[in-house]
Amino acid sequence: MTTRRISLHLMLPLLLALGCGAADSDSNDELTENLEVSPDDAGKADHAGAYRMKASRSRTLFGGRSTTLAFDILDASGQPVTAFDLDHTKLFHLIVVSEDLSYFSHIHPTYVGDGRFTVRWTPPVFDDRYHLYAQFHPTGGAEQTRRVNLAVPGTSIKTPVPLAADTTDSKRSGNNVLMSEQTSPLRTGAQTVGFMVHDARTGELATDLEPFLGAHAHLIGVQANVGGRGFQHAHDMGGAASTGGGHSGHGGGASMDASGALSFDVRFPVAGLYRLWVQYRRAGRDVTQFFTVAVR
Repeated sequence: MTTRRISLHLMLPLLLALGCGAADSDSNDELTENLEVSPDDAGKADHAGAYRMKASRSRTLFGGRSTTLAFDILDASGQPVTAFDLDHTKLFHLIVVSEDLSYFSHIHPTYVGDGRFTVRWTPPVFDDRYHLYAQFHPTGGAEQTRRVNLAVPGTSIKTPVPLAADTTDSKRSGNNVLMSEQTSPLRTGAQTVGFMVHDARTGELATDLEPFLGAHAHLIGVQANVGGRGFQHAHDMGGAASTGGGHSGHGGGASMDASGALSFDVRFPVAGLYRLWVQYRRAGRDVTQFFTVAVR
């Protein structure tokens, strides 16, 4: 497979700061009333009508202060859903990105019973807006994706990371990611996007990727400048392509050939800039690398 080097960043570490200000009492207030279904799911009855998600918080959100987020999964009649299937070793995947796509976190809320999942989250200290993508699979139903948009006040104003290619920070992970020429130029619709991980020191292809959430690698993408729309989550299937289209249809699975090349089945709904995060595990370390691509 011929390859070209593509610009990428290593994921910036999560900015976890000490809590500031006096703690307020738990109020279980709603995070937001705008619990939208992501556009890729729109029009699918099993996604839009069979299940509902209610999101709440344990205290007022503020940058640098830890908060418990709760997600209640309900059926169409408003009753709690109590049976869920594992999806890549987890019952619930939560992807959190800032509106400018400079912040990324892939975390896994814990099921506490009666249809509720909870997780502690500490947003960065900046005054910022975030998109939360919740993914879960009720037993007997289809995989679900819901999006929550929320604003978090903070103590400082950040300088956004430009959404541009030709920047890289590979040295921190010890790996370089190459993107297959066959996948460029990228266009709207379904297609295969290929990657290979190389050792930054030796330049050799890394064939020693370790299992990461039940797969060789995961690929998560969000379209820029559209309020959190254009989300997809694809993943390698351990050597066999998936059927049915990955997490909630946001791109399918991927295969990894004998040489170590990863091929993800993705679908870009509209043209524009997308930020893609490739996640994998090597030498005992979970690695997340992101870069920006233009889709024609």
